[in-house]
Amino acid sequence: MNIAIVDIGSNAIKYKIFDRNNMELKDYYREPLRLGRDVFTNGYLSDYNCEKLYSLLNRYKNIFEEQGITTTHFIATSALRDAKNNNNIIEELKETTFPESLSISITSDMSEKTRRQVDELLNSIIFGVLLVVGVLLFFLGLRNALFVGIAIPLSMFMAFIWLNAAGVTLNMMVLFSLVLALGMLVDNG
Repeated sequence: MNIAIVDIGSNAIKYKIFDRNNMELKDYYREPLRLGRDVFTNGYLSDYNCEKLYSLLNRYKNIFEEQGITTTHFIATSALRDAKNNNNIIEELKETTFPESLSISITSDMSEKTRRQVDELLNSIIFGVLLVVGVLLFFLGLRNALFVGIAIPLSMFMAFIWLNAAGVTLNMMVLFSLVLALGMLVDNG
């Protein structure tokens, strides 16, 4: 008797079939499907990728039925978990692919917390720029305050464009470097 595991990843949908008795790998297949690109860009899985996902999972289901697999475990990574339309996708899969008795739960859903943190970050950035401009206006005058008030967002915007063009991802080191450079800009302004 065999068992199947399906991994719905950000860049590919994979399955592995194991012998239940000794957990020996019997079959492995990987189909590239870039779900993460949509989610990390605009927060939603596109209709095109959803259709490809449904088609692929139906194909896997048929393979599992042909091989007599009765137990299948599904694992989905952050692309499906963080998609704003993940409930619609899960409902569609329940109706078309999976049996009605299947229970699906989303674990460690950090999407709301992440959105809230991004909103707080934006508010902090706006407040910080206004505070810096206000202090500079009080101590150094209108001209320097306007110069720094325009230079801060412009330099950050240009930095993000350059980082994206260079293929650099945002991580703690890059963000700390940007904050340090921003502090030097304000200090020298």
